[in-house]
Amino acid sequence: MSNRFKRSFLSGFDRRDVVDYVSRQAKEKDGLAEKAAGLEQALDELREELDASLEENRRLRESLEQAQEQKREADETCRRLQEAVRASILGLNELAGTFDADGDADA
Repeated sequence: MSNRFKRSFLSGFDRRDVVDYVSRQAKEKDGLAEKAAGLEQALDELREELDASLEENRRLRESLEQAQEQKREADETCRRLQEAVRASILGLNELAGTFDADGDADA
C-alpha cells in the first residue's frame, strides 16, 4: 500500500487520494478488529478446553491413586494368603511325617 499522494496545485494533496487512503486504512482496521475478535473467541474456547482437560486430568490422577492403593492392599492380602498357605503346607508335611512315623511303627 502506497502512502504517496499526488500533489494538487492549490490545496497541497489530491483530496481523492487522501480519502481513498483513509478509507483503505479504516477497512483494514475493521478487518483486523474482526480477526482479533475471532482470535479472542478461539482463545476463550481453548481456555475452556484446557480447564476441562485439567479437571479430567485431576479426576484421572485421583482414580489412579485409588487404584494404586487398592493394588497395594491386594498385594498385601496376597502376601498374607501366601504365607498362610506355606504355613498350612508345612503343617500338613509335619502331619504327614507323623503318619509315616506312626505307620512305620505299627508295621
